[in-house]
Amino acid sequence: MRRVPPAILFAATGIVAAWAAVLPGGPSAAARSSSAASGLIVYSEGTTPISVPHLRLLNVDTGVGRSPAPRRLAHNAVWSPDGTRLVFEDYGAGGGQATHLAVLTLRTGGIRSLTRGQALDEGPAWSPNGRRIVFSRAPLAGPDDGLWLMNAGGGGERHLTYNRFGDTCASWSPDGRRIVFVRYRSFSGARDLWLMRSDGKGQHRLLARATCATWSPDGTQMAIGRPTGRTIPGCNCAASDLYLGDADGKSRRLLIRNGGDPTWSPDGSRLVFVRYEGRRSHLWLINSDGTGLRRLTGGAHSQRAPAWQPPSRRGPSASGAAR
Repeated sequence: MRRVPPAILFAATGIVAAWAAVLPGGPSAAARSSSAASGLIVYSEGTTPISVPHLRLLNVDTGVGRSPAPRRLAHNAVWSPDGTRLVFEDYGAGGGQATHLAVLTLRTGGIRSLTRGQALDEGPAWSPNGRRIVFSRAPLAGPDDGLWLMNAGGGGERHLTYNRFGDTCASWSPDGRRIVFVRYRSFSGARDLWLMRSDGKGQHRLLARATCATWSPDGTQMAIGRPTGRTIPGCNCAASDLYLGDADGKSRRLLIRNGGDPTWSPDGSRLVFVRYEGRRSHLWLINSDGTGLRRLTGGAHSQRAPAWQPPSRRGPSASGAAR
């Protein structure tokens, strides 16, 4: 589905400083980090749910966060499996309406472009083994909308799905064998949840009417956003409720009303999700059993697109504990 990218702000060097500031003990503690479960998330923030976001880091356990300086146009960052890098939608490299994917190495602040050309490359998701990235591509001219697969270092691109209305919100199963994604049925925004093998074969619909889905870290559950039929004033966004289902998206139970765009904690015990409040969207935290609901962000701006950092032996952790 053709989408005109919003103006989005991102800081390459600023995110490194923000990462160090978010962690107790600063950069030296981060360098000595253990493999303890991380409480660090990255997300986007803007004045409305669809306008001019920039990236922020937040430790959900301590509440400490920081905004990077606005130096690069980017959005929708997700972590590498080892928690040391971020792949994101890069609006600064191509100019015009084109959107490319790039990867940021946190320790060095270095950024390297992964895709090129006249297309909207969006919604990246790293494979569990760190070798491949699946993403959504909508050429600015041509019929090749759908999901694509490439090497994590760039190159080796190949088509996985074809859909003139667009496929998006791809998420890998923890074993790397399957990919769940959202398929648009029309330009009106109607969409369903689909599943396929990681080679693109075996595509089939799991669930009618879904906005996004992601597996729990152990692969036994799936968090699913489902539209309510209501439109959010001010952004023309589809409101959704958040459900938990089994690994195939079935046997669903309602987790929370007015919730979507979920991301799991590394141990699977908690989720961060997006909730609309009036004309704003904010991040909330909830236990996977439905208890412990807590607001993480608020204020006059909107937050969205959260991604929880995986535990890492080499990258930053929430605790910053020494080995």
